Amino acid sequence: MGLATSAASAVSERKRRPRFHLRALLFYVNLIILILPVTGFWTLRIYENELARRTEGELLSQCAFIRETYLQELARERRAGEPGLASPQLGHELSARLAQSLKAREELRHIPSTIDLNRVAVLPTAAPPQPAGAAPLPMTLRAGEHTSRVMRAAQRVTLA
Repeated sequence: MGLATSAASAVSERKRRPRFHLRALLFYVNLIILILPVTGFWTLRIYENELARRTEGELLSQCAFIRETYLQELARERRAGEPGLASPQLGHELSARLAQSLKAREELRHIPSTIDLNRVAVLPTAAPPQPAGAAPLPMTLRAGEHTSRVMRAAQRVTLA
């Protein structure tokens, strides 16, 4: 009698154990194989967007450095009778916003990164440069020479 009950309990235990069908196993394996590349593409897209934002941030910081160096050199190289920084002879008319920015250069300000590869379209190639209509002012040449030396020295470190 004891043998019959143990055999019956073994049969009922086998019935209660979940059975894995080959079809279900293949389905789950294929599902995992599908999900892995999709999540990989999604992760790489986020990484690419972050790289673009960091690159833009680095370019903005380098531009701010070059701008400030050039403005200081212009102010230092300016001699009597040469135009000031707000002069239209140095380029286009200054907008009110830029003039205010030149006056308030001491305050801290952050220029946030605006690139989002999901929203921003890639711009077409820029037009080729056109020659200047007039000869540059001597003070801009002197300031540009010094700024170029500073940029070359910084290039050894930043590799930019």
